[in-house]
Order: sequence, then structure tokens, then C-alpha cells
Amino acid sequence: MLLSTLGQAYLRLPDAPRAISNLSKAVALDPKNGSYHYQLSRAYLKAGLQSKADAETKLARTLLDSPAQGNMEAVSRDENAETITEQPH
Repeated sequence: MLLSTLGQAYLRLPDAPRAISNLSKAVALDPKNGSYHYQLSRAYLKAGLQSKADAETKLARTLLDSPAQGNMEAVSRDENAETITEQPH
């Protein structure tokens, strides 16, 4: 997802507030994606928000350790693709 990639780019700049903004949006669109939660935890760490980083890290580990994680990512991508194609251009 582009929001996640953009968030990661802001982490490298470093621009933690913009990274958090974009990664939070990515998480909102795909809340079962453990990778997005992990990236958001890194952004929170760079911003000095330890408690939020810890919560996101814990959630990321739970999601990434889940055997259904791969299936949920595919379902989320399919749902997003349907939403995008149904919108007028």
C-alpha cells in the first residue's frame, strides 16, 4: 500500500510526525496487517512515544505470529481493490 511506503520513507528522512500520519492511515485501512503496525511502532519510537510504540509492537507480533495472517492480508487487499474499482474516476 502506498501509505505504508510513504510512511517508511518519512521514517528514513526522519520525519516521525508525517510517518505516523501515513502509517496510521495505512493501519486504519488494513488493521490486520502486522507489518503496518510494526512500521507504526518504529515511527512512534522515533517520536519518543514509547507507550504507543510498545502497544503497536505487541499488536504487530500477535498479528504476524497468527497462522491466518497471510490469508487476512490477501482478503484486505482484495476488499481494497473492489472499493477502489467501484469508485468513479
